[in-house]
Amino acid sequence: MPSPGPMVHGPPPSSFLGNAHNFQMGDLRCTSIGIAQNVTVDARPAPPSLGINGWERLLAHTAPNALHDSMARYDPPKCDEDTRVLVIKELTNWIEDRESPQRLLCMTGAAGAGKSALQQTIAEYCSGSNILGSAYFFGAGDSTRNTTHSLVPTIAYQLGRANPGLKECIGLTAEEDELIFSKSLYSQMTALVCNPVRRLRASGKLDLASFRYAILIDGLDECQGEDHQAEILKAIEKCLLDEDLPFRVFIASRPEWAIRSALEPGGELNELAYHIPLSDRYDATPDIRRYLQRSLRELGLRSRDPRARSPGWFTHEDIEHLVFAASGQFIYAATVVRYMSERLSSPVDRLKIVLTWAPADGQSVKPFEKLDRLYYNILSTAKIAYEAVDTHSKRDFLLLFRVYHINSTRGFIDHTSMAMIKTSNMPSNEQLDDLLQLGTGAHEIITSDLRSLVTIQRSPKSSGTELHVYHKSFSDFLDAQSRSKDLFVPDSRVLTHLAKQSLRNIIRRPGWELTLCKESHSKTKRNFGLQRRCWSSIYFLQRGLWECLVEINDELVDFTRLGGWGMLGNRSEWAIHSALEPGGELNELAYHIQPSDQYDATADIRRYLWRTLRELGLRSRDPRARFPGWFSKEDIEKLVEAASGQFIYAATVIRYLSEPRSSPVDRLKIVLNWTPRDGQSARPFEQLDLLYHGILSAAKIAYEAVDTHRERDFLLLFRAYHINATSSFRTYREIYSFCLEIEQLRTFSQVPSSRLAQEESI
Repeated sequence: MPSPGPMVHGPPPSSFLGNAHNFQMGDLRCTSIGIAQNVTVDARPAPPSLGINGWERLLAHTAPNALHDSMARYDPPKCDEDTRVLVIKELTNWIEDRESPQRLLCMTGAAGAGKSALQQTIAEYCSGSNILGSAYFFGAGDSTRNTTHSLVPTIAYQLGRANPGLKECIGLTAEEDELIFSKSLYSQMTALVCNPVRRLRASGKLDLASFRYAILIDGLDECQGEDHQAEILKAIEKCLLDEDLPFRVFIASRPEWAIRSALEPGGELNELAYHIPLSDRYDATPDIRRYLQRSLRELGLRSRDPRARSPGWFTHEDIEHLVFAASGQFIYAATVVRYMSERLSSPVDRLKIVLTWAPADGQSVKPFEKLDRLYYNILSTAKIAYEAVDTHSKRDFLLLFRVYHINSTRGFIDHTSMAMIKTSNMPSNEQLDDLLQLGTGAHEIITSDLRSLVTIQRSPKSSGTELHVYHKSFSDFLDAQSRSKDLFVPDSRVLTHLAKQSLRNIIRRPGWELTLCKESHSKTKRNFGLQRRCWSSIYFLQRGLWECLVEINDELVDFTRLGGWGMLGNRSEWAIHSALEPGGELNELAYHIQPSDQYDATADIRRYLWRTLRELGLRSRDPRARFPGWFSKEDIEKLVEAASGQFIYAATVIRYLSEPRSSPVDRLKIVLNWTPRDGQSARPFEQLDLLYHGILSAAKIAYEAVDTHRERDFLLLFRAYHINATSSFRTYREIYSFCLEIEQLRTFSQVPSSRLAQEESI
């Protein structure tokens, strides 16, 4: 037996294996303390971690706020028990039909159509039925759930939590690949969801009967970036829809670009997905009515106001008013109920506010503030996206959209001049594309990021399309500056733009109007549309001259300098005149009303002047105008006589008297006593004169452009006939002969009657 080595004397070491590092031991057993003896090291490998470290890494990348039962989403919107019954039945039937070949359902709908409420209802149903694999609710205002970063980890977490075997596989994958959460969605979904399910199924440890297979994703449109939304759809298509996987996926979204382009013909999901267009397929009006009736009854029972406890504190008419305003969209009804639920106020008083509320600056009451914020965000996002395109950099998105919006919803109405084009006569979207010179299909591009608020549909009035607004409240938002704030575009700006564009088209596109009008002489629906477009262009030009003279002044100067009136004279009136005369294509088809010949407007003009002058007086700051006798019956009759049965004169007078910085009393005196002379600053009939000048100039150029008329003076000839008709100067035959004799005295200026009299005496 060998003798032990020499004893080493000295202080004991400060720690066991004090200088050791970077090593691993299995089962370590010490049988003596002090100077270590009989130390045994078990060299067997450590047992596996079961992916615990990887699972913890996964949890760090999840979004708890995105879960259907998250505390952050406490009291989420969901469907009342007796509402949306049909659509819920369709959704649950699809989810439970595991044999159906289409394993992706996409439900699209307008903003506020109730998609999230339906998704929440379905999530709770699936959870109660033990088939909910995962649910992810995107939220634009929550940074933890408005990107793609947490989507796959959160889905994987929910799948693994419900299945221990799957949890272990997912955890091991996350542990083995430290960069998995930095990879593409496709790679993450393959590694963390698809492959673990395949491995578990191959091992025979996956019970398909009890497997929670339903995957729900809500608010895809609220994920930042269209490219990221498209990436999600691509990953779902390539991964979750494989035939060897048991998943059924339900996505709800506004119909924005990513999902819309994927679902349309030719899109990658067109044949794979079952598509429910919620706003088009289901009318929510009866459900909204029931929801409002029940909610208002419950509010009354909970209220401290004794008036609200009476069964009749709201009426059937009140409910119908709210139902009409909702336009089939639940968000309006929910906003109203939320506003009326303020516990420190009375629902009776708040209902009155909602029913009678009209937007105005400085109001403290804002019942639709939440709704306005939604519209503002969607509209401003669309504006930024459109104007960021290099070819759109000089275009005003809001102005262009308002052209299409006003055109399709209410037409262009001028209550002052009593001129209007109703929606039944307005041009189609395609005709506006052409008139605005934006290119074919421009309306599709302009509205592409607003499909949650509007849609494009075939027009029943023409062969083209028109804009359809899902929400009446969206139109109210656009029409009120106090609601739309810096996104507001007034009608006057729209009319100014249309008038300017009409002037440019006539000058820059030779033969444009003429071609349209000539083409309209075909009896096809298409060419009737062209005639309408021609007529609408003239209408916008006339409205511009009438209402936006200052704004279009520069374009008007160029238009006149370049001979625009002559171009217009050859085209506009000829189209309708020749179409309606005997032999014209509309002569037998159209019922022709000539107001100037068939109806005497004198009585209407008299009433219009009486009423409008009274209203002007009440609004005026001049105390004289508030006195009932500030204008007399004789004043009215003088104006009526001067109008000669034509409303344009009366409207011109009213517009002149309406100047807010002057007194209607003083201006009425100017009108009644005014006689034209050089150097006058007062010009009450300036707009009327401009109209007459434009028509007369156009007629002059058109007449003298005919080769057989080149030696004739149109103004001189016309004045001869005019004076004859108004002053009994001569018979038509004598006047015609006389004019031919004095053609050498042509002039481009006004031809005074004294000159004609002088020539006659000669």
